[in-house]
Amino acid sequence: MWVVKLGGSLFSADCLRDWVDRLAASERPLVVVPGGGPFADQVRDAQQRWQIDDAHAHAMALLAMEQMGLMLCALNSGLVPCSNSMAIRSALADGHVAVWMPSRHVLAQNRIQGDWSVTSDSLSLWLAGELGAQGVLVVKSAPLRAAAASAAALQSEGIVDGAFDRFARALVCPVWLVHRQEHAALEALLSEQCPAAVRVHSTTVAQADAQDGVAASVSRT
Repeated sequence: MWVVKLGGSLFSADCLRDWVDRLAASERPLVVVPGGGPFADQVRDAQQRWQIDDAHAHAMALLAMEQMGLMLCALNSGLVPCSNSMAIRSALADGHVAVWMPSRHVLAQNRIQGDWSVTSDSLSLWLAGELGAQGVLVVKSAPLRAAAASAAALQSEGIVDGAFDRFARALVCPVWLVHRQEHAALEALLSEQCPAAVRVHSTTVAQADAQDGVAASVSRT
């Protein structure tokens, strides 16, 4: 089983349907994590205008992901919405692509931070861990320049969210990033044989402890 995160920026991309159709045609068990796209942008605007607290905005952003997910399901009947792990496994057993509807699943987890540092990027990694996935493929619109990159560097460049490295450290399976135009290479991507994909390396525990120590030292000066 692979978890495939389709970035919300694909909402306005001509290749979105190509991704959906290729995912539906794949014989591999696949779970799609949708980004929030313009639906999440509306949540950000509402939070800024009405000074909504992070907890409520987080719940609204999860519902934005569900709106994007339902749209993906509307594009191809091979994709079906699933709200929890049991529903996901059932959909996969029936030969469907499972599209994660995350709101209830995530809000029931006290250990997931409820703010904008945790978006669909990090949530795709969390879900992969919950499901014991073989790998994670994160589809992005941002240019990708290297064959491998650290999660921390991707965070600093704004390509992934601020919690990505922390969630990646908890994963056993590999994480790959790919540009949205690589949809034709889906099977090669899932076989980890696509030269256009970027392998993500998480910060080690020792490196994370060292970074925390530096941050603590700076905060005391």
